[in-house]
Amino acid sequence: MTKQLRIAPAVCHNRVAALMMHTSRYSFRGTSRLAKDSGLAKSTICHIVHGRTNPLYRTVAPIIRNLEYQLARKLNVRDVFSEDGSFPTKHVCKLAGCKGCLPDRLHNVDGSIKPQWSHVQPGKWSGDVVEFMEGQG
Repeated sequence: MTKQLRIAPAVCHNRVAALMMHTSRYSFRGTSRLAKDSGLAKSTICHIVHGRTNPLYRTVAPIIRNLEYQLARKLNVRDVFSEDGSFPTKHVCKLAGCKGCLPDRLHNVDGSIKPQWSHVQPGKWSGDVVEFMEGQG
């Protein structure tokens, strides 16, 4: 019996989760709400949020439209999805109109920043799905 190698799919760089965190509607139960608002399956949103799929434009369009509505600002598709992890607007907080924040997952229960993320400054994070994956930092 020969072993089959599993090749991990390439990550689809995107900022959907980071932009969801910047909205009141999608910051809690966001994947379910964004799926419903966009007319998409929750699993589709989950795959996108975790960078597991490279979505078609017809999938991306309603997601961006709903994020724009919740953020009350226009978004360029290239600022939300990227083939190589580069985005025209460098920091997601600027894109979302935020004065500067950090994702909750960078904090300990007591509110302090986890040591491996101490170099990340509020408002100076890209929001790319791969930025805070386990093993990064």
